[in-house]
Amino acid sequence: MPRMHSNRVIKWFEVHIAEHCNLNCVSCLHFSSLAGKEFLNLETFIHDLSHISRLDGEQLQGINLLGGEPLLHKGITDFFKAAHDIFPHIYMRCITNGILLDTMPESFWRECRDHNVTITISSYPVRLPLRSIVRKCTDFNVNLEYRQIIAKKAIAYGDQVEVGRFSKFPLDLQGSQDPVRTWNSCPMQCFQLHRGKIFQCCTAAYIEFFNKEFGTKLELTDRDYVDLRTAQSPREVSEYLSRPMDFCRYCAIEKIDNNIVWRRTKKEIEEWT
Repeated sequence: MPRMHSNRVIKWFEVHIAEHCNLNCVSCLHFSSLAGKEFLNLETFIHDLSHISRLDGEQLQGINLLGGEPLLHKGITDFFKAAHDIFPHIYMRCITNGILLDTMPESFWRECRDHNVTITISSYPVRLPLRSIVRKCTDFNVNLEYRQIIAKKAIAYGDQVEVGRFSKFPLDLQGSQDPVRTWNSCPMQCFQLHRGKIFQCCTAAYIEFFNKEFGTKLELTDRDYVDLRTAQSPREVSEYLSRPMDFCRYCAIEKIDNNIVWRRTKKEIEEWT
């Protein structure tokens, strides 16, 4: 019997503040290295969060604001305030590669503090002025998370981030995978808010960028998302979250490669297949 989930709710979700990025990694799971320059509209963000509040707001515990690279958005602190106004008690992260972090003005750090935003730096093999970043977080009383390496360890390494291994989730362009088996085995079900819809994973949410770049037609159906603007009840959201997506047929889950060495993309389809 397939393992199914029942009564799932939105406890966490992620949203792209900017679709594009300034690192452009190979095999990016969010296809940000294929996306053109695009920023999230603040009014759209507020509108979508209001729908989530209406449908499932009491269950929400946290929001990840990311991209792409969220710090590319000049108005990023407006999103901190908007999210905090609608959901004042949630845990909010701004997940960044850190490249622009030390250049952010004092107003950025004050807004992080005032709206309880945690800065989370993802680990990439790039040189960051971590001592300066840690000092600013301390001075402004902003919580800092750093994946794979802590601040004092970074100082020992002279601010050089450790080179890590990354994962590739291959796509099956023919869509021949068993959706139920894929869904039950998937290690990366992370709810995404994108264009007024909630998706169960980033692959489905941002496949438009892959399709546009390579001329493919990995198609979404209305079973691959819940449209916040037409959903009528929390039960409708829960029913969607508790079953496989049709799109799961495109994920070759048994071929996941967790030993990808980081480099910048060459925009070759083989990076994702």
